[in-house]
Amino acid sequence: MTVARILTDTRLGTRLLTAFLALALLSAGVGFVSWQGARQMGRDMHEIAQVHIPSVESLQALIGNLDRLRAAQRSLLLPGIRIQEWNRQFSLIYSVKLRCEEAVRRYEARHADHPDWRTFRAALAAWDRENDTFFALLRELQALDLGPPVPLLRALSGFREEHSGMAARASTNPVPSSCALESWLAHYHTENARVTRGLQDTAKAHQDFHAALDRFQALTAALPSSPSAAALYHDALLPAMTRLEAGLAGVEAEVRQAEALYDKVYAQSVGPCRARQVEALGRLQTLIAEEVAASHGSLRDSEAAARSSLRIIVATTAGAFFLAILLGILLTRGIVRPLAQGVAFAEALSRGDLRRQLNLSRRDEVGQLCRALDAMGANLGRSFQEIASGVGTLASSSAELSTIATQLAAKAVLT
Repeated sequence: MTVARILTDTRLGTRLLTAFLALALLSAGVGFVSWQGARQMGRDMHEIAQVHIPSVESLQALIGNLDRLRAAQRSLLLPGIRIQEWNRQFSLIYSVKLRCEEAVRRYEARHADHPDWRTFRAALAAWDRENDTFFALLRELQALDLGPPVPLLRALSGFREEHSGMAARASTNPVPSSCALESWLAHYHTENARVTRGLQDTAKAHQDFHAALDRFQALTAALPSSPSAAALYHDALLPAMTRLEAGLAGVEAEVRQAEALYDKVYAQSVGPCRARQVEALGRLQTLIAEEVAASHGSLRDSEAAARSSLRIIVATTAGAFFLAILLGILLTRGIVRPLAQGVAFAEALSRGDLRRQLNLSRRDEVGQLCRALDAMGANLGRSFQEIASGVGTLASSSAELSTIATQLAAKAVLT
């Protein structure tokens, strides 16, 4: 059975309803594909916005804080660092470690079971252990309360050389009454008891040294070769210088111990700490690269889903468009053509042409109408034939009656 035959044998209401249902299904298909595409894009965007971007931000914050921690550790080992900067770096390290722990918690809340994250956590734990050793040694160094030992040793050596030079030049050149050691003793403060006692002894010897130096210079200025000046030099100035050097040497011995501890801290920093540091940061960079790649993958999936949905929507819309045109043409031809034939048939009837027949074999409402018009035409033809036959019979009867009437009139005249 052909499509045209199916269309002509199907009722008109059924055809119209089927066409509307087909268009409705196509529209629903377009809407469903659009909804699926939007839903997939929403899932991908949610994954990017709620998972990958926060994860990358957490890892970047972590690597930034770890870099700051590494820089602070290096700063603590700078030879010429001042005590104020030393304390500031300790405070910075404490705050940075807190921020690192927060970044770890944020990432671990989403990816605690990620194998690469577990590998990084193991590397970070190893780095933390080495850092704990580093900071334990550093705390021992800090407990000595001497500050960075290298600049302190340099200062103590300078003070010794300065005062040795003063004593050597006292008899030939004027020596200033003030010196750098005096200012340093006035400003340097420590809680180290042994160093404090050594500094107190040094301060007393320093006062005695400068008092003897001032008297010696006064005597030599008045009498350059005075025996009293020579006696003062040997009996007061040199013993004061000796005590001053002994005091500075005692402080320097304590600082040397701090220097030995500093060397251990430095070795820990550039050795085990550095090795674990490089490993942990390398693992972290790998994690960041994976998260960025995953976010790019989700973005590509979202774009692919959008392109696929767009293609399906365009194809479905085009199909619906052409189907609507085809159905419109078929339905229009199926209704308008037989109606035009029906109009021509009615016009022929109006002109008295009762022999016209539509002869449509359709089984729909239009076919029923055409068959009814054919039946009406046939009935009208039969009616007109019967009327014509009746008219003939009536004319014959009228002629007979006229003959009879004529005969009766003739008879009446004869009588």
